[in-house]
Amino acid sequence: LCIHQCSGPRNWEPSEIEFTSQIAEQLGVALKQEEYLDQVKQQVAQLATLKEREKAAERQKTLAKTVEKIRQSLDLDIIFKTTTQEVRQLLKVERVAIYRFYSDWRGEFVADSIVDDWTPLLKPQPIESTFLPAGRQGPYPRNETFVPILQGEKLWGLLVAYQNSQPRYWQDEEINLLAQVGVQLGIAIQQAELLEQTQRQKEELTQALKELQQTQAQLIHGEKMAGLGQLVAGVAHEINNPVNFIYGNLTHVTEYSHHLLEALNLYRQHYPDPVAKIQAQAADVDLDYIAEDLPKILDSMHVGAERIRSLVLSLRTFSRLDEAQMKSVDIHEGIESTLLILGHLLKAKGERPAIKVVKEYGKLPAVECYPAQLNQVFMNLISNSIDAIEESLLMRHLSPKEHTINKDPQISIRTQLVAEKRVKIQIADNGLGIPEALRVKVFNPFFTTKDIGKGTGLGLSISYQIVVEKHRGQIKCISQEGKGTEFWLEIPVKQSE
Repeated sequence: LCIHQCSGPRNWEPSEIEFTSQIAEQLGVALKQEEYLDQVKQQVAQLATLKEREKAAERQKTLAKTVEKIRQSLDLDIIFKTTTQEVRQLLKVERVAIYRFYSDWRGEFVADSIVDDWTPLLKPQPIESTFLPAGRQGPYPRNETFVPILQGEKLWGLLVAYQNSQPRYWQDEEINLLAQVGVQLGIAIQQAELLEQTQRQKEELTQALKELQQTQAQLIHGEKMAGLGQLVAGVAHEINNPVNFIYGNLTHVTEYSHHLLEALNLYRQHYPDPVAKIQAQAADVDLDYIAEDLPKILDSMHVGAERIRSLVLSLRTFSRLDEAQMKSVDIHEGIESTLLILGHLLKAKGERPAIKVVKEYGKLPAVECYPAQLNQVFMNLISNSIDAIEESLLMRHLSPKEHTINKDPQISIRTQLVAEKRVKIQIADNGLGIPEALRVKVFNPFFTTKDIGKGTGLGLSISYQIVVEKHRGQIKCISQEGKGTEFWLEIPVKQSE
């Protein structure tokens, strides 16, 4: 502290010096206090900054936990539920909702979390224009605040926080926190929708692959059946020509032999004592026996030729695979032709006895159908019954104590006319039967209980399509393990009705 007398010399009194000293001392104290005050202010500012940082860190920590919970699922409903609940607790508000826009800017609330006694918003509602104010930033008194939910640059919807009971001044950090949640929610929605799209495409590709495999297998199966039909038709044609020749000539041979035998008898009547050479020849060839046995031989040849002609007719009936249009046919002819084709499998084989076929045919009208396709169904069902019986006999042979299967293998075929002009065909066997867990799958494509290489798993699936889709009918499997299996199918008598 310096005091000057600039105009001239001055003798300073002791009292003046004392006073100045006191002033200087008080000034020093004041400066010291000012310094302490600055330090306190600085410490207070540092403390406030530290608290703000701690508060911001706590908010970020809470936000991270919220985002983590949101990202724990890729299910949209769970994401929406988690977001609204977590944000409501985070901001301590009474309601948090998610509003979704449509392409025409209409929309609806898709999720909300509320305190007790508030009405949910989960129904289509018009959105107020106040949701999109221009230039509104910072704290302002209103009941709600909202942030956009974006997918790239596209506005997907809004994340809205409500304080329903009273106005609320929304702080910048609250709005920023809500905005960050909105950003993360947009990412989560995009990921969930991408996953959903990927899963949908995967399902479509899986279904397409399944249909392609099924179509391919059906084509192969169809080619096999067509090949079988062509082979059968070819064999029938090749047999039919010579058998017709034989059958036609048998009539003449029978007539000629009858005339010859009559002439021989007349000769014997008029010339009872032929020359010795003729008598010797007659004795050598046993002419009497020939005269008695020849008509029998000709009759048996006639019966055999009739049988061959019947077989050829059955083969031609089964091989009508080129008939693309419906026609009215006798269902029993198709069943009989199928049994003829499978006849060699029904005969006794080794230690296995012959499989008995019990037929209970009802009186049926001509049925409008695709004959060859129905023959294919009969072929699949009857051949499956044969396989089931053979398997049951094998199991009984290997484990006689565990399998008490009927010793007499049998397939029953029953037809009848039921209500509403429908034909019902039942094909049953006394084989092993099918467990319930497998029975519900028997019509699924590629499902088979047979060993690899013994079945494609398409027979019953194709039969189902033929009966249900091609003939507007029904087909069912009734089976109980250990008690055999029965398939029954119903089709209309007239497809046009």
